[in-house]
Amino acid sequence: MKRRRRAALLVPLVLVSGVMHTLCARTTHDMNLDGLLDAHGRSTRDLRAHVPAAPRPAPSAATTDAPLWSGFGPDGGDVTDVGVSPVDANVALASVSPSANGGISGYDPHSGVYRSTDGGAHWSPLPAFESVWVDGLAFTGDGTAYAATVNFGLWKSTDAGEHWTTLDLGIGPYVRMRSIMVDPNDGATLWACLVANGPGTTSLMVSTDNGATWTDRTPADSGEQRDCDGVAVETGGTHRVSVIVNDWNFIGHVWRSDDGGAHWSEVTDGLPPYRFHAVAFAGTRLLVGGGDGFGDDDVGLYASDDSGKHWHSLSDASWPQLAVTALAIAPGDPQTIVAATIGRGINRSSDGGATWQIEVGGTANVATNAVRFAPGSGSRVRVGAMSFGVLDSTDGGASFSPANAGLHELTVRSIAPNPLDPEEIAFSFESINSGGVYASVDHGAHWVLQDLPSARYSRVAFSPTGVLHAIFAGPTSATQQEGLYRRNGDGSWSNLGPSMGPYFESRLGAVLFSATDPDLILLGGRDNGVAGAAGSIWRSTDAGATWAKVHAGIDFDTVTDFERVAGGDGNTLVASHDGQTPPQVGGVLRSTDGGTTWSDANDGLTEMAALPHLCQTPGPSPAIYLSAMTSNFDSGIFRSDDGGASWTQTAGILGVLLDVACDPFDPTVIYAAINSTEQPVLRSTDAGANFDVWGDGTATYAAANELVASVYHGGTQLLLGTSSDAFVLQGSDVVFANGFEGP
Repeated sequence: MKRRRRAALLVPLVLVSGVMHTLCARTTHDMNLDGLLDAHGRSTRDLRAHVPAAPRPAPSAATTDAPLWSGFGPDGGDVTDVGVSPVDANVALASVSPSANGGISGYDPHSGVYRSTDGGAHWSPLPAFESVWVDGLAFTGDGTAYAATVNFGLWKSTDAGEHWTTLDLGIGPYVRMRSIMVDPNDGATLWACLVANGPGTTSLMVSTDNGATWTDRTPADSGEQRDCDGVAVETGGTHRVSVIVNDWNFIGHVWRSDDGGAHWSEVTDGLPPYRFHAVAFAGTRLLVGGGDGFGDDDVGLYASDDSGKHWHSLSDASWPQLAVTALAIAPGDPQTIVAATIGRGINRSSDGGATWQIEVGGTANVATNAVRFAPGSGSRVRVGAMSFGVLDSTDGGASFSPANAGLHELTVRSIAPNPLDPEEIAFSFESINSGGVYASVDHGAHWVLQDLPSARYSRVAFSPTGVLHAIFAGPTSATQQEGLYRRNGDGSWSNLGPSMGPYFESRLGAVLFSATDPDLILLGGRDNGVAGAAGSIWRSTDAGATWAKVHAGIDFDTVTDFERVAGGDGNTLVASHDGQTPPQVGGVLRSTDGGTTWSDANDGLTEMAALPHLCQTPGPSPAIYLSAMTSNFDSGIFRSDDGGASWTQTAGILGVLLDVACDPFDPTVIYAAINSTEQPVLRSTDAGANFDVWGDGTATYAAANELVASVYHGGTQLLLGTSSDAFVLQGSDVVFANGFEGP
């Protein structure tokens, strides 16, 4: 977690300019989740008020004359579950787990559990869960807490979450759990949902002695079904239990037991053949929610009044999305149902589902994972959301507000300043199948969530005229398509395309605007799904009204960046591209006709030039710099003095370079972002020959996603988007209007 030291996924330690760096092999920095997206662009694994910037603890004192990095984005993170102690309402837990990056092994630097002792007003990470992926939380009536981890089994705390021990479920040391539920009829009885290791293996277990011993309760005839995604127990001592299990084809199944799980019968008939995520009893009624929100995988919310023999839909035409992730029933009031959805916030009914309040409390376009009423309360509701962290309601879910202070885990994908207004900054953030864009007009003092669909956005950029754009990177649906989005004067957004069809067919991540022709736009990336996998460049000469694909490269090449060569007729362009196919793995394309045609320009590059990025120096004789990986653990800085026609390597760096930025004033100063969780930015003051760590106070920061050097009040500022925050660094020579070296 960000406020403590973390290890990377692979941890060989290498000295770079005298500083220890944590390195990892090649990542999917530029087109995240590469190869893991389906035809809709989804991964297989209104809060519109001004959001204040997150307060940060003071950085450590500078040990050199380097300026200090400062985190200035809003708090947030991917919260998978929330829980409140029934003994002390001030004690709450929130599990934060990976979404956009990694996590398959159950160990990830952006995973863990946060704890609050003031009712959710402030959060602190629990050291015991450093880098441990947690999917579910639960409290018993006496305040005992449980945490369901991925690959590390079930953990237990008897002191309000301060200290934890692991429980042995009796099925091996690496138990991948989905959730843990306390039986409402007996606090000593626990139900554990697991990810099965294959057909016929355990996916549901029960303990009747506070977790000391466990019994397998997997439905005997579940066949190839593999994942238990939820369990519900009817109150009143009926011994009726229901469990949802999803098979290898992501089709959900509902099972019912009338004897506490000793015997089971399947009651799926009448439900849509898609994945289920939530199950609950509302009195004697059984509720099941599911769906993925993309394509035709619609489920929504269904109810049965006869224990699963017959089903009817509760999600009516007012629902903008039929994809439910979690359910909460108000204590003592089975008519009040709160449903969390994948990308359209929270829906609420106070009459058993007959009518609904949709996207309540400003939660439109928020992807939600969990929803719970506080123990014994029909008014206090907490939600675990993707990117937005914890949302809190004190009126039964009618309205919500962020409750994230101290939760610094927001994945910032791209960041950009407005060239006409240095106070305006925008960044995109993302989770596994959701995300959005924040913008600030006061240099990060306050942030406004933009009115865009909940989706991944691979790039934000301002045009030379100061208009904000964002590249939608999936998932697609009938109501939201990939392509370049433009912010209009009234704050609304328009999709400019290109779109090749109803599926996710263009994986774009680079954009270039003409400095002289406002109608000329270029986009780069690669094709996807049914459209193929060729590296691609798109060109529009009418401000995005129409598009032409002007380059189709090798399969699985990905165009990552553009530069327009300064001087001359303005028609010379350079594009970097990632690659996977030898002999040239990654490299450069060049155009001399304004982007109409492209050819290779790899003279002087190494055969591996992966994850490449570009920048251009200022002045009358500009040079173009390229950062690229030259082997699995090494990178290089390359320079071109002939407009990208040929290249010379200026430096070799031990580590994975993720971006490069040229100082806007000094052509000899070059910055580079390295995949390090300790010191993510390097600086050269000799035209790229040597690099040293630049910026103090970064020992707890996350690895970089994008690095930008821009002008701010007569000096240079660096903006850094990372896997858990947005950061700014301003040179010590900058003096602001208030007379101080800071705004």
